Amino acid sequence: MPGTADQLRASRGPGGNVNFQYVGATGLTVIGPVTQKVYVFVRPGTQVSVDIRDARSLAAVPLLRAV
Repeated sequence: MPGTADQLRASRGPGGNVNFQYVGATGLTVIGPVTQKVYVFVRPGTQVSVDIRDARSLAAVPLLRAV
């Protein structure tokens, strides 16, 4: 995915986390492949802070956008 690494660097927040927003129609739960942390996006527009170690994988999930 072109530009993903640059987008993740630009989206990095305090503590090395990256904020992701869910842009789908319902809700979504994702398990981080590195940390095994559960990230819950309860409704469209929900933003969740994601550990930087999981960010690249979550960037590949359809309907999630780094913000």
